[in-house]
Amino acid sequence: MTGWMFWVGAVVVPLLVTELGGWAAWAAERLVRWAARRLGDPADTARYSEEFAATICRVPGQLSRLMAALSVVAYVPVLRRALTLSREQSSTQGWDPGGMCPACLEIAFLEHDPRDTP
Repeated sequence: MTGWMFWVGAVVVPLLVTELGGWAAWAAERLVRWAARRLGDPADTARYSEEFAATICRVPGQLSRLMAALSVVAYVPVLRRALTLSREQSSTQGWDPGGMCPACLEIAFLEHDPRDTP
């Protein structure tokens, strides 16, 4: 029984971790591409696909990249809403986001009063 547990702990588990690490990097890349496509607008998709991929590449480790990709996927609805609101506001009321980050756009939109527009 002890010999069997040794082989599982010394050989099988490291092999599984190695294989999972390679798979995690592949999955992280696919997840961020999928997340960028969920933004809708082709220009946003192209831009954020590159940004998300660059963000994932800067994360050390394979499994950590997968966790970072999952956090990007979780943030997509907020980003999509911020980008949509930015486009709607700039086209209907002359509000210019001025190259703000999406999270800042969300805050600025919530604080912006359309009655303040000249």
